[in-house]
Amino acid sequence: MESPRYFSAYIVSLVTGETIPLVTAPESLGESISANYNEQDILARSAPMIAYTSTGARKVTVSMKLHEDVLPSGYNINSYINSLKSLVYPEYSGSGNLTPPSAKLMMGTSLNVIGVVNSVEVNWITDVYRDNRIPMASVSLTITETRQSCPGATTIKNGG
Repeated sequence: MESPRYFSAYIVSLVTGETIPLVTAPESLGESISANYNEQDILARSAPMIAYTSTGARKVTVSMKLHEDVLPSGYNINSYINSLKSLVYPEYSGSGNLTPPSAKLMMGTSLNVIGVVNSVEVNWITDVYRDNRIPMASVSLTITETRQSCPGATTIKNGG
């Protein structure tokens, strides 16, 4: 039996509680992480000593094309994109307290990231117009993972 070509993908605003389904398969899904090192020049040595300082946060970027006809009920292209763009903004309370814009990104069983959305980039596809508006867009969002603890290499290797 052939496996389905569909998987569950969504992003949840941990500020507003809104679950935004990602309705199209991503055109691209990328992860990046890097280690940080300091160089220390040593007297009478031709090359510096390099010392590990930290590992940076994991960043995940999802890019997809959207068309108004495949969006969940209750959304048009503008309201859907506004929901995605709201993920980069904090929520302010009446007392002036700030709730950071945290979100959770789930891509099937392959990816589960809790962090902050750094950017939402929208490029409107102007090939087609409908009722004096543009019904298609290419969207890319980047989320930077926030962790409460610092995992080691073995934890990451084992899927943690």
